[in-house]
Amino acid sequence: MDDEKRGGEPMTVLEDLYYGNLEPNAKCFGKNTGYMKFSKIVTDNAEKLTDFLEKLPNAEEERHLLSQMINAQNEVSDFLELERFIEGFRLGASFMLETFIAPQQSVLRDIT
Repeated sequence: MDDEKRGGEPMTVLEDLYYGNLEPNAKCFGKNTGYMKFSKIVTDNAEKLTDFLEKLPNAEEERHLLSQMINAQNEVSDFLELERFIEGFRLGASFMLETFIAPQQSVLRDIT
């Protein structure tokens, strides 16, 4: 289904969710961002270390350790991304609850 309902109206967030149109994890960073800069440094250095270890005789254990470390770091990053997403969603939901449901308690009064 596309981004609009029949009749040209945009879909609501709930409709987008129902039809599977929401994919916040399907976004990427631009080429000139700090994230990409540091990501390239990590990737380049991991490749250099891997190449260096490939040239060493009897370095199977070290290559395996490097591979395990890289894989574990990727898992940690994925875990943190998910947790930050959940925390952000909960914070946003808390804002909405407080805005619409919590009793308004303000010391300010309308000027009449």
